[in-house]
Amino acid sequence: MKISVCIPTYNRLKTLREAVASCLNQSRLPDEIIIGDDSGSDETENWINEIQNDSAVKIRYYHNRPSLKQAGNVNKLFNYAEGELLILLHDDDLLMPQAIQHLFSCFLE
Repeated sequence: MKISVCIPTYNRLKTLREAVASCLNQSRLPDEIIIGDDSGSDETENWINEIQNDSAVKIRYYHNRPSLKQAGNVNKLFNYAEGELLILLHDDDLLMPQAIQHLFSCFLE
């Protein structure tokens, strides 16, 4: 079973970095992280381009122009997710280190 973490973001690169780090510090890594960016600048895209190649997890990034707003951004992320299990993590939220393992184990049982 694949797990996708979907992260909508809007002009909060600092907290997005922390959210992505919390995904990459899991005891069971997600299969992909999908980021939908409603920001007007390229700051987030530049950062993603820097970290993408060195990431242990596939990171897919979509810059929404024009902005899709909250609901549209989330819906787009859900449509692009390849995992059977989805986690919606907003750019100002964090996952505890065992969160994905706990989610995954429930479905294994």
